[in-house]
Amino acid sequence: MSSEVTAMFLSLPDELLVSILAYLCTSDRVRCSSINHRLKSIIDETILLQTQTECELANVTINPSRRAVPLANALQSLKEHQEAWRTLRWTNDMSVLMQVESEEHDIHVQGRDCGILGQVTADNRLVFTQIPSKVRGIEKRTWTLDNFTFPIADFTLDEREDLLVMVENVLTDPVGIVEVKLHMLLLTNGTAHPLGSAPISLNVPPFYGTSRLGFPVFKLAIAGECLGVMMGLLRDGQHNDIISHFWLCDWRTGELKQ
Repeated sequence: MSSEVTAMFLSLPDELLVSILAYLCTSDRVRCSSINHRLKSIIDETILLQTQTECELANVTINPSRRAVPLANALQSLKEHQEAWRTLRWTNDMSVLMQVESEEHDIHVQGRDCGILGQVTADNRLVFTQIPSKVRGIEKRTWTLDNFTFPIADFTLDEREDLLVMVENVLTDPVGIVEVKLHMLLLTNGTAHPLGSAPISLNVPPFYGTSRLGFPVFKLAIAGECLGVMMGLLRDGQHNDIISHFWLCDWRTGELKQ
C-alpha cells in the first residue's frame, strides 16, 4: 500500500475504521496493530473488535439477532467462560427431565453451535431443550413437536437452517429392509421446510437369505445442503455380522449424490 493510500485510509473516522477492521480475521488485525499506533489503539479499545477476537480464539459464535445482553457483558462472559475451561470450573448447571421410557428411544444432543438436546418419547413425540448460554445470550427454552403420521426412527437438526430431518421407521418384508424415508421439517414448528424437498425415499437392496434382521441404527449429519445418512443393523442377530448402507443427498432438492 502506497503512502498516499495509507494516509487516506488512516484519515477515515474511527467508526469507519472499526467497520473495516471488523471484516478482518484476528491474525490480520494483529498485523494491523503491529504497524500503526492508531489502529492498535482502535483494535485494543473497541468492544466489538475485542469480542470478535475472543470469539475466534474460543471458536464461539455470537448471533447478534439472538443476543439478549449488551456486547460488553457478552465479552466479559466470554472471558469468564474461557477462564472456566482453563481451570475446569463449573459456572452453572441445570436439570433436564429425561423423557425416555424405553431403551429403543435415544437421547440426542444436536446442534454444533446451538446446544439443543432432543429426545424421542415413547409416544412418538420430539421434546427439545435449548441449552442456555450466557456467552451467546441464549436462554433456556423447551418445546414439543408431535402429531407425526409416522413412527420416528431417528432425527438430526441444523438450527441455522431451522431444519429438522426425521427418519421414518423403515418398511420391511420377509427378506429385509426395502425403504427408508427422510422428512425435511421446520425445527420450530414441525411443518414442512419451505426450502426442503419432498420426503426422500432411500431404496435398499433386499438382503436375501436373511432370516432375521435386528433393529436398524442410523447416523445422520448435515453439512450445508448435503445430508449424509448411515444405516447399520445386525444380520441374524450376530454381533459380528453388521449390514451397513450409506447415502449422500441434497436435502433441498432430494438429489442423491451417492
